[in-house]
Amino acid sequence: MTREAVLPHPDARLVDAATGTVLEGSLLAGAVAAAAERYAALPPGPVLALMPTRLPAVVAYLGAFTARRPVALLDPTLPADTLADLVARYRPTVVTGVEARADAAPPPGYSRVELPGLGAAWQGDGFPDVHPDLGLLLATSGSTGSPRMVRLPRRGVLHNVAVVAETLGIDGDEVTVTSLPLYYTYGLTVLNTHLSQGATVVLDDRGLLDRGFW
Repeated sequence: MTREAVLPHPDARLVDAATGTVLEGSLLAGAVAAAAERYAALPPGPVLALMPTRLPAVVAYLGAFTARRPVALLDPTLPADTLADLVARYRPTVVTGVEARADAAPPPGYSRVELPGLGAAWQGDGFPDVHPDLGLLLATSGSTGSPRMVRLPRRGVLHNVAVVAETLGIDGDEVTVTSLPLYYTYGLTVLNTHLSQGATVVLDDRGLLDRGFW
């Protein structure tokens, strides 16, 4: 019987290719735990996380998941009007990763704040109730309009991570590099499966066709 995955495994290792920063073992666990505490201190409700392929964003995502905070992972380059529409529809407690969004003011009902350890964010004050089993929300392509969110239960996410890792024989000796965005299902699966087995994940936000990627 496949055991439920743990994110991250105590021996997991993250390497940020852009800065050379490495977080592993107890340092990674401590950073995730600190992020989880900060999310737990916020009012209840979902999180919308703009998700670049960078170390702080991954630690924040793992912290939200550890805190059992439903988290939606989004393209950090979403047009301002699309992002505003998603905020209006899903009414998150907080939108993280907005430090690069000089093009977009906080939507009505939200203010720009600095959250220790999580960076610039938009925080609101009126939030919907969410199902206690909800773990992740991943956006559709939005090819027919504004993206919609696919809801994934926490237990289902962890079970899928464990099954994929077992099927592919991923172990702690593996080293993988991100080749797809982490707000894509496949890109996130690569991240989760390797971190769950104590492997190393190199975070590189360059595309496969970028000479520097190779």
